[in-house]
Amino acid sequence: MSKKSICSILLIAVFSVSAHAQFISGVAHRNTDTDAPEEPQIAPNLLEENALTFVDRKHVYADIPQSLIGAQYVMLANDNKNMSSYELDLTIATNATLYVFIDNRMGGSSGGKDVDPDITGMPWLNDMGFVDTGEDIGIDESFDGDIDQYFSIYSLPVTVGTITVYGNTEGHFGNMLGVAVLGSKFNAYNPVPADGSYNYEYSLPFTESNARGFFTYQDKLFILDYPERTLYANEGTSLFKVEDMKGWYVRDVVWFGDRPLYCSRNRVLYKQEGKVRVVPIDGTETLESITTDGTELYLLDVSNNEIVVLGSDYYVIRRVQCTTRRPVDIAYHEGSLWLLDLSDRCIHQIEKDTGQTLLKIQAGFRGSSRGLVFIWNELYVHDAETSSLRLVRWDMVGSAVLSCHHPVQYRFVQDSWNDSETNACTATFLVPLPLSLMHQSLGELQWSETPSYFIIDRYNQILAVFENISIPPQGYHQLSYVTEAQMSAIQYELPELPLESLEDIPSEIAVTYLINEDMYSLDSWNIRQAALTARDDSAGNPPQNVKELIENIVDFVLEHLSYVIDSSWDNADVVLDRGEGSCSEYSFLFSALCRLNGIPTRLVGGIGLKDIGVTNGWHRWTDVWYPTIGWIPLDVTKIDADNPDSYDYEFLFGLPGYMMTFSTLGGDDPEGLGREYFIRRYYKGGQRRRSSHVENITELDPEKYPVVILTLE
Repeated sequence: MSKKSICSILLIAVFSVSAHAQFISGVAHRNTDTDAPEEPQIAPNLLEENALTFVDRKHVYADIPQSLIGAQYVMLANDNKNMSSYELDLTIATNATLYVFIDNRMGGSSGGKDVDPDITGMPWLNDMGFVDTGEDIGIDESFDGDIDQYFSIYSLPVTVGTITVYGNTEGHFGNMLGVAVLGSKFNAYNPVPADGSYNYEYSLPFTESNARGFFTYQDKLFILDYPERTLYANEGTSLFKVEDMKGWYVRDVVWFGDRPLYCSRNRVLYKQEGKVRVVPIDGTETLESITTDGTELYLLDVSNNEIVVLGSDYYVIRRVQCTTRRPVDIAYHEGSLWLLDLSDRCIHQIEKDTGQTLLKIQAGFRGSSRGLVFIWNELYVHDAETSSLRLVRWDMVGSAVLSCHHPVQYRFVQDSWNDSETNACTATFLVPLPLSLMHQSLGELQWSETPSYFIIDRYNQILAVFENISIPPQGYHQLSYVTEAQMSAIQYELPELPLESLEDIPSEIAVTYLINEDMYSLDSWNIRQAALTARDDSAGNPPQNVKELIENIVDFVLEHLSYVIDSSWDNADVVLDRGEGSCSEYSFLFSALCRLNGIPTRLVGGIGLKDIGVTNGWHRWTDVWYPTIGWIPLDVTKIDADNPDSYDYEFLFGLPGYMMTFSTLGGDDPEGLGREYFIRRYYKGGQRRRSSHVENITELDPEKYPVVILTLE
């Protein structure tokens, strides 16, 4: 790959900016310089190290305060830097904080880090109530790794609506101001106690699914050893036997009155004077879980998919229909029922009298779970794979619910061998820099060797290039980087927008993410006919809104493809004709049908991280552009019954917290990653072998993430 082509990619990328509306849904400006024809653009990715600063320069941000990583920002034209009459309208999509970056040379100040700019020529900052945060953000004007200037960061709380910011001091010689917005991202909905004490995880002395029946009573945690039918309670980190129900079929337990009360088939059980008493519950079949508010009992009857409410005399008071598919456990907390559903791996906050879902959050476990429990006002969910109770916290950002926040440290590894006994091998690698998005924030990458240089492809994906790596005969080479990330599960509750809203797709999105690419086969007659058929549901009913249109296309793909785990990446028309495909091929076909129906898409590449250890579970899914919201993740294979890790339909618009995103691409960029998504490799000479994997090397700080190890006595 020539340096000339690299430079052209960089220049093209500056003018091929797409939007990523999450906190900002629109921008417009007025009173611009005649030398600045470029429109302001919502940046394609969230704020991170080496993020492009302007639409008309190749400057990048650097030395970004950790508090701003993951903010959404706007790229302005630097040629407007001397226009004090400049006006920028920002449409804010959710209550958030607006940040303005001011060059520290403003008003004739000397510039540099920790130098206050002279903002007397920008009275609007004080008039609007902006406050100096005391932090600076750097700018690398040559993209060479050296920080040339610093900006002071000013902040202002803002609400949903349109707000206008203005220009720099007239005639100064610094850079144009910068703008970013950040909503509530990792501030827990159920906050850490005032004294800072909490437990991140409880490690259980039971294997996989043997533990269930979790509840608390009088400052004790109770756990049912299901195979042994034995109830335990903790004293410190030790679990002591309370009683056993050996010989009886029991599913769950709660403390009610002065004793444990168990649910079993169509009855409740309790021990009195050493004998088991049986109370049948009228109209029930399969009682799976039981909880109480102290006065009434709530039993989950999975056969009838309802919650049966009992009084203290065990007579039925009322029945409440569940709206979930595979409920497995319920708990009561502060006026609501909290229900764990295995079909969507979500926890539902339920209105106890109507069964209406008030809130749905992802639970965070990968395989299975036997329940949830509130421990001293903190919500925990059981993870059978790790035999633990894990803390669940969540935030609401616009239409998204973020949950299961957790830190990750991982190592990306590219291994290359030259098996030739006589000839050397030369390698070149293009590696995408992982993205900071709403559901993942990345730290710095620590490379095993210094990149030769960086490029930006036509989808604004930054790539590190490693050129002319020599591997001798019978030699070995390893390229790697280590980084830290804060990851979350994300789930969207989408508004039902009219189909006409697709006519308002921003032009910068449409020109890149609605066009044909080879893998989409948009000019194929079969694909075009399929796109027409896919609009309607299976009964032939046309969609009533954008959400239904997307769901209908998903249904079409699931009906016509079977999921296979392989490395084939055939075009959409070939995949449709064959009737089966890999995750990439599902994404190609789904994207093709969406684009022909006016829905922009981009391909997303990443990996499913294991809790600890090595994985090569590379995976591809799709982002769709949803009007008023922006890019949202959608993984068709995650709800395909042919996938052994299949989820139910409610999981469609979102991602679990263990999926790490590496790249977002509109299609095949021959000068960038091509059809690859985590590395592109070029080998010349020799006899090469290659392998890529990711190692989860997370070691939690026990002071920040305390783990309680429970043991049986």
